[in-house]
Amino acid sequence: MKAFSWSFLSVTVVSLALNTACGSKTEEKEDTAAATSEYTYAADTKAIIDANCATSGCHAAGSAYRHFTTLAEIKPYASTMITRIKATDSTRMPQDNTTFETSEDGVMLLDWLAGGADLK
Repeated sequence: MKAFSWSFLSVTVVSLALNTACGSKTEEKEDTAAATSEYTYAADTKAIIDANCATSGCHAAGSAYRHFTTLAEIKPYASTMITRIKATDSTRMPQDNTTFETSEDGVMLLDWLAGGADLK
């Protein structure tokens, strides 16, 4: 009987520990997923991307680089785009544009990308 009680107690403690750990991860996911942007792809950011990224020789259809001509092509690279726009070295995008990140278009695009790059 004592062996059964200790086994039951051990299983209960382990179950509670796992539930607590899993619960905190769920809360973190919800906080991350809550980030959104007031900007939309069609109304706000598509024109910025077309003018600054999806240009001939860069990220336009048919170029050697990733294409950024549709939302489906852009969305998987949202975090990479943020990193490249904010870069302070030769990886900066758009290339040779040191003021894009702080320009009105740059701020809008970064906000939209950070908010999940959704169509809305």
